[in-house]
Amino acid sequence: MMWGSSPLQAKSKESGKNLVEKNIKELIEGLKTEESGIRDMVAEELIDIGDDAVDLLIEALQEKSGWQITYVTSSRVSLSLNDISSFKKTIARILGEIGNPVAVYPLIDTLRDENIGVRNSAAEALVEIGDAAIDPLIALSRDFNREVCNAAIWVLGEIGDVKAIEPLNEAMKNKNTFSSDSISTALEKIILTNRPLLESFPDLICRRCLLRGKIEDINSGIFSSTSYVTCRICGSSLYFINNIKSIIGLIGIDTESFKITEGKAHVTLWYESEKKTKNADIDILEIRESKGSGLNYDWAVNAVLNELMNDVSRPREYVRGISVIIKGKPLLSENSMRILMHEFKEIINE
Repeated sequence: MMWGSSPLQAKSKESGKNLVEKNIKELIEGLKTEESGIRDMVAEELIDIGDDAVDLLIEALQEKSGWQITYVTSSRVSLSLNDISSFKKTIARILGEIGNPVAVYPLIDTLRDENIGVRNSAAEALVEIGDAAIDPLIALSRDFNREVCNAAIWVLGEIGDVKAIEPLNEAMKNKNTFSSDSISTALEKIILTNRPLLESFPDLICRRCLLRGKIEDINSGIFSSTSYVTCRICGSSLYFINNIKSIIGLIGIDTESFKITEGKAHVTLWYESEKKTKNADIDILEIRESKGSGLNYDWAVNAVLNELMNDVSRPREYVRGISVIIKGKPLLSENSMRILMHEFKEIINE
């Protein structure tokens, strides 16, 4: 029996990788054409390639001089400043469409470009990438450069995540004179974007954290009576799903599970293979007979109970409001049954 790849297979794989890289480099060269139709077609091809093209696109974006690498001939050709700006604008747009977080810091660097069109394209690309750009943009919103600072604030407003509210509000309190207008506009945009979430409260769940939202208030300036909804864990509003009437936590399924049907979210809480739990704001705990072998229900029940009870952001009576549904004949010991009867609201056998 042969283990691993043969030298021939490895060489073939490396050859294929080189061909892909060469194709990407040729496409990037194609972005330098003056024909807008061809340039748009090439851009779409690079977007379709996606993550594999990101590193080479970043390399092209970060070229600082008036000379651009000609990948095909390994020589260099001179481009006008207008050509270079057009080239960079297109690359920034492509990176935004691909949406890989690796591009965040190169695009943030591009917010300092001399050309306003390039800066605007980088800002719009950061809006497309969204969440991964928020923390770096919050830091950049305190930059000493007025244009860079205001660009970061604008992007935060366009992304619309409430995670930016507190730091922007603090900046407003500090009376940063050259950015106060842009901060005010961004805050108004974020609040307006998130108003439907407030109206849907409490039927929201954060897809990333599997927790319901909480209401926060802005207590300064013109926003003194304004409220918004944020996730208790990640502080974000980008991952909220609305119209969730109940959340059902599952024990007995050892695969990643998050499924929504008719306003009910089903979440796996215990992973036997990894011996780990997941936190979620459940209304019902459903314990199913496992189709696999060796699931330790005693361990699972105790671990899930501890996970549910140890979230200090919940009321102490939270667990007492959860109903337990037992489906099939899971191997629950007498001790586990006592825990379920004592700690939870009720037990229903199905």
